[in-house]
Formats: sequence, C-alpha cells, structure tokens
Amino acid sequence: MAANTALFPDASHFTIQGSQFTTTQTNNIQSLAVDSALEILHRHQALEATHTSKTAASAPKCKPGTRTKAIKDITSWATDRGADPSSSAESVLWLRGPAGAGKTCIMREVARICRQEGVLAGDYFFSTRVPGLDDEAPFVATIVSHLITVTPALDHPVRETIRSSSTIFKQSLELQVEKLIFNQLASIPPQTPAPRVLVVDGFDECRDPRQRAHLLRILHSLVASPYSFRVVIACRPEYDIRSAFDQPPLKSIAKILYLEAYQVSGEIYEYLSDEFTRIRETHPAKDSIPSEWPGQAMLHALTDKASGIFAYPSTVIKYIDNHRRHPVDLLEHILRPSSTLSSGEPFAELDALYKIILNPPDTDMPLMKRLLHVVMEITQLPTGYKSNSGVEELVQTRGPDSNDPITRLTHQILSPPLLDKFLSLRGGNNGNDSLRPAFANLSL
Repeated sequence: MAANTALFPDASHFTIQGSQFTTTQTNNIQSLAVDSALEILHRHQALEATHTSKTAASAPKCKPGTRTKAIKDITSWATDRGADPSSSAESVLWLRGPAGAGKTCIMREVARICRQEGVLAGDYFFSTRVPGLDDEAPFVATIVSHLITVTPALDHPVRETIRSSSTIFKQSLELQVEKLIFNQLASIPPQTPAPRVLVVDGFDECRDPRQRAHLLRILHSLVASPYSFRVVIACRPEYDIRSAFDQPPLKSIAKILYLEAYQVSGEIYEYLSDEFTRIRETHPAKDSIPSEWPGQAMLHALTDKASGIFAYPSTVIKYIDNHRRHPVDLLEHILRPSSTLSSGEPFAELDALYKIILNPPDTDMPLMKRLLHVVMEITQLPTGYKSNSGVEELVQTRGPDSNDPITRLTHQILSPPLLDKFLSLRGGNNGNDSLRPAFANLSL
C-alpha cells in the first residue's frame, strides 16, 4: 500500500504492502520527584516533639481560665519586642517545677501563643514516654524544619545546603546549627522578619545528663549569636540542670520562674468542681448520684491532697470517670487508707511517675529513706519548735507571714547544708550528691 501521509507525514518514494496499521495516542506522564533535601530533613526531625503533633493533640491541656498568670508571664517575656536585640541579658527563661505540676500543659499553650504572635522559631518537647524523644539527635533538624516554614527566605538556601551535604545530620549538632541556621540567617537581608523564640519542654526527660549539658551549650550559642534568639525552657530541677543555671554563662542571662510560687489551689478546686459536675451530669449512673456529691468539704480535702500538683486531681478524675463503675464507690475507694489499695489502682500513673523520680541511677536508697523520714518529721513541727539540732532558728520562720509554707520550708529548712548537718553527713561535692537530684525534685 502507498504510504499514508497521515501516519507518515512528509514521507515519499517508499511502498508498504500487505500490512495493517493501528494508530494510538500516547500521553506523557511526568511524576513529581520528591525533594531530596526535604526528604532528608523530614527523616531526621522528630515531628512528635512539636506542639502541633498527634501526640500533643491528644495530650492534656490547660483548662480554660487556669494557669493564666504563669502563661502570661512567660509569653510577655517571650514576645517582648522592646527587648534590646543586641543584648543577651535575660535571653533564657527557665520555668522550673516539680513533676506533675503542669509544666507541659503550660508550655504547649506558650508555644501556641508564640506561634499566633509570629515569634515562634521552633519548639521541642522531650519525653520519656514517646520513643525517640529522650535523645538530642533530632533536636536541630526539628527546629530547622519549623524555622524554614515560618521564614520562607531560608527555605531555598537550607535545602541547597542539605543537598550539598546529605550527611549533615550525622555530624555534630554544633555543625548543624552553624550550617543550617547561622550561615543561612547571614545570607538573607538583616531586615527579613524571622521569629526568634525557641520553646523547649521536658528538658530533664532528655535522659543522658551529658546530652543535656551539650544541648545547653547549643542553646547558649543561639542566644549569644548576633541573631538574638530567646529560649524558654521548662523542666524539673535536676542536679546537673540546677548546677548549670547557677554558674556562667547561664547564670547571668537566665530568668528563673518557680512554678510552685504561683498559687493554684483555687484553680485545682475549680477544676475538681467542674469535673465532678460533669461526671454527675453525664455518667450512666447519674440518677443514683446525690446532687450535692461530693460536697465542698471533700473538694477542699482533695485540693489539699494535691499540694499544688495538677497531676493528682487529674489522676483522681481519670480514675473516677469510669462508666463501668459507680463514681461514688470509686471516690470512696480513693479515700481509703493507702494500705488497702491494691497494686495498680487508682494512682498507678503517679506511682510510676514518682518511681522514676525517686530512683535515678546511683541513688543511695538507705540514705534516701533517712532523708525522706527527716522531711516528713520536719514538716510536722509546730511553729517555734526548739531543739539542739541546729534546726530551731529556721523553724521559727514558720508562721502566718508566708503565703506558701511548703515553698518556704523547702528553701529554708530542707536545704542540703542543713540536712548534711542534721544527719552528720560530710557536706560539699561528695558521694551523697548522687541522691540530691531525686530528693530535690520532690519539693523544689
């Protein structure tokens, strides 16, 4: 057959015989290649360490109207646009408090407000309960991932740096900070808006004290840089962390907020009242629950038992809010003497929490028990108690002038030098210091 010019355009001088042709149409499909730099970055970051993660979405939050003073104090400091950007004075804020006091709830709210205000450069929530969040390795990658999102001018140069150095996240954190933060900020116009607040929570849950010391040096390099970062950090006052904040370079640039200084008894009472009301109104056994249950006296008793620790009332409510059991019976169960409670209920979570606190590595448990016995006895002493032990002049400070007797006792009576003297221990940096981190977390 003659050549079909529809099939062979511009063809001439050739013949095809005894053939059939079927025409088809082919569409070119071009797949979008995944950006290798982003893939590397995302592989090394810890998304679950941020306040917008799935873990955070299902985690406890501050009840509306609670912890407002602490949150306001922190966010006012963090968002202070009048602060001298060339000065590192008070460029670190440490929120310190005991376990279960609600630090993480507060810090998630602080991160949320800082993000809304456009000042959040990055956040990281350490945790021993989420795999991988008790280690320093993903820290810089996680911060950088957020920083390029809120500072678009950094996106392209950071990606280019990662492409040209694909193993950067296997190198030191110092080098990561230098190449991915400092060098990139230096490459954009100085007037480019760039958030500068870093929020770090659960710092004590980075398990290795050497890693904590390392991260404190990293954070100091950020606040001491020409780029005026500010850091809000929250954790329990572990011995190594207290020591770091009590000496240069952090001592001169850190502002310390003591969470126990914020009076929260009223907020705990309101929380319990609202939650018991909800249980009375929604529980399947609501028709058999007395309308006045549990009563003001019981609410005050539970508030006193909490001692300012939000973990206690939240654990109580979680235990009582069981649709398979009658809440009145469960509350009575909680209030029985502890010796009658079987293992695992109802304070299993608190037991696990304080087991971790009271059993750090290398703790001298017999000495720990002696210390706890002394603490229990001292807190029962009446005002003006006299003795020959060296305690009397401090015990006399107990009285109506203090708004927070627990805090005052902790800092005045239960100090390590006095305990050394009282128990005839050799003071200073000796073997006894191995138990002080655990002991301090009970009250500092």
